[in-house]
Amino acid sequence: MPTVTLRELTTPIARELSEYTLLKNDLIQSFEALELWFNKYAGRKKDDMTNEERLIALSLFRNAIIMFVGCFDKSAKVSLSETDIYSSRKGGLEYFKWLQDIRDTYAAHTFGPLRQCSVGVLMDEAGTLVGTGHHVQIYAGPIATAKGDILSFISAAGRHVEKIITDLALKMLKDAKKMTPSELAVLKVAEVHDVDPRKIRTSRDSFLRSLRKGDQS
Repeated sequence: MPTVTLRELTTPIARELSEYTLLKNDLIQSFEALELWFNKYAGRKKDDMTNEERLIALSLFRNAIIMFVGCFDKSAKVSLSETDIYSSRKGGLEYFKWLQDIRDTYAAHTFGPLRQCSVGVLMDEAGTLVGTGHHVQIYAGPIATAKGDILSFISAAGRHVEKIITDLALKMLKDAKKMTPSELAVLKVAEVHDVDPRKIRTSRDSFLRSLRKGDQS
């Protein structure tokens, strides 16, 4: 069989397709992290888990919420619309806002009442101060029976973005078929690249443009 090589296209449609493909990947990771969280940790009491299990459980839940809600970030070059996906779903927009509030006030950004700490002094029965102490309460995620609701919610976004990707891929292929053999022959092999720490805050488009110009300093 002939060798098949992925050649990179940098047209506007190709760039849009790459952005939506990243969103799809984020949704898959969010779904899989939440599914794992529900299967292994949801509903378990804090005292019934080891420190390692508690850390993994919190990390899985937080990461899943951050990845999902991040797909709807209006400041991003490409994002999903909660209105387009969930407005026809009963309570869909309210459910999305609940997840967004968890992201904004607990999993990322500022911290609200889902993380609490009460501090005070320890006293014995005679009223003598013997030290200080605290109680910490950190939101550990929804109840175990919420599994179906939240996973189907994420799946709806996945189906939506999959349709967008399919449409864009067909348009990109249609445009590519209009290219001449000589134009196709000079297309570079598609690659991904390591990122210099000094360029982490660079936008993806700017980063890729600098690579094409040979500027990797």
